[in-house]
Amino acid sequence: MGVGKKKTFFLFLKILLFIYIFFVFSKAHFCYYVEKKSKMIFSNWTTENGLIQNSVRSILKSKEGYLLLGTFGGICKFDGKEFSSLAILKEGEFFKGSRVAKLFIDSKDRLWVATENKKIFIFEKEKIKIIDWTNEGYDVVNVNDIVEIEDGTICVGTDGGLFFLKDEKIINVIMDRLPSISVKSLYKTKNGELLIGTTKGLAILKDRKIEIFPLIKYQILTFFEDEDGTIYAGTEAYLIKIRGKSVQYIKSKQILSIAKDKKGNFWIGSFKGLYIFQNNSLNLFEGFFDYVEKKDVKITSLLVDEENNLWVGSDGDGLFKISYPLVEFYGKEDGIYGETVASVFADYDGSIIFSSYYPDGVIYRLKDGKIEKSKWNNKVITSIFRTKDKTFWIGTWNSGLIKLKNGKIEIYNSENGLPCNDINALFEDSKGNLWVGTQKGVAVLKNERIEKIYDWKNGLLQGVVNSVSEDRGGNIWVGTSNGINLVKGEKIISITEKDGLPYENVRGIYEDSEGTVWIAAYGGGLTRFKEGKFFNFSTKDGLKSDFLSYIVEDNNKSLYISSNDTIMKIRIQDLNDYADGKTSFLKIGFYGKGEGMLSSECNGRNQPSLTVGKDGKIWFATIKGIVGINPNITFPPPSTPIIEYVKVNNKMADYKNENPTFGKGKIDISFKYTAPIFLSNDYARFIYKLEGYDNDWKNGGKDRIAIYTGLKPKDYRLLVSVFDSKGNKCASDAVFPFVVKPYFYQTNLFFIFLFIVSLSLIVLIFKYRTYALRKRALLLEEKVKENTAVLLMKTEELNEVNSKIKRVNEYLTALFEKMKTAAVVVNNDLNVVFVNEPFKKIFNLDESITNTNLLKVLPIREKTNEELVKNLKNYPNSLNRLLLQIKMKNDETFFSEIEIFTHPSNPELKIIFFYELTEIINKEMKNKSFLGNYFILGRNPKMLQIAKQIEVLSKVDTTVLIRGETGVGKEVIAKTIHSLSERKEKPFVVINCAGLTETLLASQLFGHKKGSFTGAASDQKGLFAAANGGTVFLDEIGDMPLDGQKVLLRVLQEKEILKVGETKPEKIDVRFLAATNRDLEKLSSEGKFRLDLFYRIKVAEINVFPLRERKEDIVFYVNYFLEEFKKYNKNIIGFSKEAMDFLLQYDWPGNIRELRNVVEHCVINSNSFAITIENLPHYLRNEIFSKNKIEVDDRKIYKDKRELLLEAIKESGGNITRVCEILNVSRMTVYRWMKRYNIDKNEIDKTK
Repeated sequence: MGVGKKKTFFLFLKILLFIYIFFVFSKAHFCYYVEKKSKMIFSNWTTENGLIQNSVRSILKSKEGYLLLGTFGGICKFDGKEFSSLAILKEGEFFKGSRVAKLFIDSKDRLWVATENKKIFIFEKEKIKIIDWTNEGYDVVNVNDIVEIEDGTICVGTDGGLFFLKDEKIINVIMDRLPSISVKSLYKTKNGELLIGTTKGLAILKDRKIEIFPLIKYQILTFFEDEDGTIYAGTEAYLIKIRGKSVQYIKSKQILSIAKDKKGNFWIGSFKGLYIFQNNSLNLFEGFFDYVEKKDVKITSLLVDEENNLWVGSDGDGLFKISYPLVEFYGKEDGIYGETVASVFADYDGSIIFSSYYPDGVIYRLKDGKIEKSKWNNKVITSIFRTKDKTFWIGTWNSGLIKLKNGKIEIYNSENGLPCNDINALFEDSKGNLWVGTQKGVAVLKNERIEKIYDWKNGLLQGVVNSVSEDRGGNIWVGTSNGINLVKGEKIISITEKDGLPYENVRGIYEDSEGTVWIAAYGGGLTRFKEGKFFNFSTKDGLKSDFLSYIVEDNNKSLYISSNDTIMKIRIQDLNDYADGKTSFLKIGFYGKGEGMLSSECNGRNQPSLTVGKDGKIWFATIKGIVGINPNITFPPPSTPIIEYVKVNNKMADYKNENPTFGKGKIDISFKYTAPIFLSNDYARFIYKLEGYDNDWKNGGKDRIAIYTGLKPKDYRLLVSVFDSKGNKCASDAVFPFVVKPYFYQTNLFFIFLFIVSLSLIVLIFKYRTYALRKRALLLEEKVKENTAVLLMKTEELNEVNSKIKRVNEYLTALFEKMKTAAVVVNNDLNVVFVNEPFKKIFNLDESITNTNLLKVLPIREKTNEELVKNLKNYPNSLNRLLLQIKMKNDETFFSEIEIFTHPSNPELKIIFFYELTEIINKEMKNKSFLGNYFILGRNPKMLQIAKQIEVLSKVDTTVLIRGETGVGKEVIAKTIHSLSERKEKPFVVINCAGLTETLLASQLFGHKKGSFTGAASDQKGLFAAANGGTVFLDEIGDMPLDGQKVLLRVLQEKEILKVGETKPEKIDVRFLAATNRDLEKLSSEGKFRLDLFYRIKVAEINVFPLRERKEDIVFYVNYFLEEFKKYNKNIIGFSKEAMDFLLQYDWPGNIRELRNVVEHCVINSNSFAITIENLPHYLRNEIFSKNKIEVDDRKIYKDKRELLLEAIKESGGNITRVCEILNVSRMTVYRWMKRYNIDKNEIDKTK
């Protein structure tokens, strides 16, 4: 082939391709058609599902809505979820295991049960009556049928004739005048005639006369009357259609039952299966046999209920339900390749366009129930869309974006501008721009050209783009796997979990008709975004799944939400009411396999994957085809719930009598309830409310039992309501009133009696008191006379005392003036009452400062200021001595120790003495280590006494034993003694006696000579020698081995050591300080510590007090350690009041060391200027909580939530964080309770 011919050939191929594409996407030219098939929903129950026996001979619907089933194993009732045997009160009278032939309910709501043991049982409420034919003298083999005619007369067809019963008594028997004595079927027509089917033909009872219908000679097993009066009779070989005198025979197998559904289809149950009668033709219903997978199912009974469900009873195969689908669906049987639908949208002509993934891309058009399709080889189609200008767009996986217009193809990919070639979403905004969501960003096409790219480089969140939508303000919402991008003009706003978004993997975003934005997250449920706030709905709130994809609104203001497990329908108003706390439960409608879907899992990976057609029908892409839901279809409300039993104190109670009364005093009660619902019963949701106990409805969910404990004597009323799978509420609630009886002491009569007795006692007491008071009045009169004289004498004495006090005050004033010590007298407001001359001289005060606040006079630091005020306010329950550092006007620092006393003549006044320590402090400040260690002792008088001991002992060279618990600062005291002694320039060696090993003890303490033992490679100086001239601190001396104690004793006595490997001892000059937290006296008595060593080291003794005995030092230490930990560069000014209260309540077994670690822990973990309770270690918080925590569970017995919440608020002083800790609930729960129980800010302020 030449070059020219090749070009012509390829041009011809291109033309053919364009023609193919044009016909593929033109309005009515897809490749071929697939007709929609008839589809039904099948369900089956057997003994494996709770059915008592698999042969179902008769089916009825009870007045309450139960399905009553007569089987070869007795009777059971079915509520759509559970089977239960009919309740029998008298044992031995019924027959669990008997073979039921027929069930019938008469006009008095009595249940008639015919069995194969020649008996009829009549159930009336809780009573059972029995008709035994043999006792009446009749030899009846089987009862075949029962009907009711005029005046409540019951007709019973048997193998021994036709019986008439009135008030359960036989009033007539017809054995002749019938085609046969064996009556197999009975039927009462609309005009009052009784059809009698026998083994040899048909008879009619009319106006008490029997007529033989001569045209039928076959055994008639069942009847059915159509709306137009046509009678259908089922026989052994024919379905006979009777219209007046006209008879038509239709060949069939033995017919046992006939029913007609609301769509006009006749269903025929026969000995050889289930048939359907349409257009005067009787055909085997193949769909049923495909479901049961066999063709010889014997159908014994049929019933069509109010919901148009066909109930099928079989002989040995259990109970079946056949329903019409509530959705329109198309799947594999309709020609959809691969089944998994990727994308779906409603086209401009009313057709539905959708695509599937595998094995190759296929695009389908659904129009008038017919499907046309077009294959795209080697293309994985992910999204399809048609813009307003009728341009068709195809998003693919790895092949970019395809545009089809006027028979031409144009491809957009990463080479010509797309962020990547994997397309997830297609969306057209109000300006006609096409937004293309990909795996790596969004492209915006204007006039079919790429105008802009949004990706992580210019502000878009990194992640897969799942959807694009537009709000009424023209803003574009982009849902990604890592959050939401809001495109407002040129500005991109990112919304993630940091901004309050509950879950970041966002699939769909939808703005409803009221302007509220709804967000579907895959794994995070549904989120409402309203007025800048997020509210999340999840499975805990009633959703079937948290893996949601896309959202759409119907014309009834309900949202339809696709998920991986169902399609949910929820009214927008219900969602808002739940989010705003106006209701405690959600009414949700569900669509799944029970409604006809081939799969409950919707495909939500691509946009668009749901669409609304021109007819308002909503279409969803699923993993097994597409599903269409008509939102305008209404469903009847579910049946009224039924109380099935009541248990009082865990025992069955008689609850069916009028106004039932239970127990005495407090009782525990439980109610079992149900509702006969036969449409997706698993999705039925119950709510209940006990009036007289509950303030609001409780959400029972799927559970069908309500339990209450400790009900007090009172009148109650239980209300039970149910919502079906479509969110419809029952028309009326179940109402069960009952009374809990009181004991006598709980009755009004008892309280009246108590009131009378109390009133009588009060009167008697009043009379007695009146008499006693009169008597006392006389005595008091005498006493007054005596006391008046005494009072005059005392007045003179008081005047004398006041005179003395005045002289004392004058003396004290003169004394203060003559004292060299500075003194000031202040009142409770810290205002100066008096100052002496030394005070004025020290502080350079020329003018009078009387009535001036002391804090304005003393130039001291703010922290010292607070400490001074605290000690003055709390005296005498505080320290009466305090060290002050005062900055004078000439910038000199003045140190003073103050001492506080109560004024001897006026308790309202305080005397403060100022002792000048400037010279002493300045001298000691030269030694920095002393200043730090002196102040670290604290401010407790006991510790100040230890400070004086330290000062005294530092001047002598004696051995000192320091005793105290772990962490109290024994080593700090030892170092302080050393640093204040003349040895301060020499070594300070610490020896941990507990760590000395017996084998190396001598070598460690004394050293060794080279070669003295294996491994001694060189001379080694011991710890004692290393400390020569200085101080040895023997820490944990109580844990020293006995061998070491012996050696140590010699060193203490002789002041010489002997190196290992040498023979000549060496003199040392060392001072010994020892410390222990052990009881050395007890260890000595047990032989674990040498007594002579104990007396040797106990020359002087310092006992350090544990921190729990001097908690006033905790604040001091906390501030000291906060200064130390400023190295962490945290701007912390201190502990909050609540946190400091926790520190003061804790017992500090680890003393100062533990406190220092806690402060360091808090500083490291705090991100605020103040350390709060949350920064404290868990073990410390739990210790304090265990002391203070309210036992909420005990309170629930006798307090409702509002009282409990108010009590917690009162106890916490209105602190919400503390309320959460007391009640052990979250902050959100506390605020929700406050809103529910109308507790506002004013009530909280009252508790403060």
